[in-house]
Order: sequence, then structure tokens, then C-alpha cells
Amino acid sequence: MRHWPVCDLCSEPSVRWSYPATDFVDVLAVGPGRTLVSESVGGWAACEECHCLIEAGDREALLQRSVENFVALYGVRPPSLVADLRRVHDQFFAHRCGPAVEVAILSTSQR
Repeated sequence: MRHWPVCDLCSEPSVRWSYPATDFVDVLAVGPGRTLVSESVGGWAACEECHCLIEAGDREALLQRSVENFVALYGVRPPSLVADLRRVHDQFFAHRCGPAVEVAILSTSQR
């Protein structure tokens, strides 16, 4: 079974769930003549709290949690942060293809 060191949605260092998802490539225009290409392969890891928010369908609370964790982790809040994280979450919901599967808890202290 695959283990992740952090939640793919909020960067919490404990993962409890895996959500199957189809692979996708995302292309984002980041400036004149500049693009950012990212690829998502396989399932998405989720911490217990994000899992509960996903299952409850509370996308706004999920977004708020992700914003707060990003700011706490990096000490900055870029102007596009909310829009960027909403886009990531939208991609998760668009490509999710099955129910969550519980995985063994793995935190960064266990690496």
C-alpha cells in the first residue's frame, strides 16, 4: 500500500486516507508567454480532518483549512493563494473516482 508523508489537500503531516483519482495534466497561464504545467498521478492523500470535510461536502471549510495551513507552514499569503488552492481542490473533486480507503497512519516523524 502506498503511503504519503503529507495531506495533498492541506499539507498536514499525518495521512489517514487515500482517494482514488484519475491522472491528469493541468496547464495554467502564469504570465505573458509563461505557463505552469503540473501532473497528478494516482490517488490523493488526505488527513483525518480533510477526509471529514470531503465526506461532509464542506468545500469552503476544506479551502479555509488549506489556506490556514499554507500560511502557517510558509509564513506568507500570496494574493492568488485562495484562488490557486480552490483550483487544486476543484481538480481533486473533478478527478476523484471512488470512495476513500483508510491507510496506516504515517506522519513526518515516522519517516
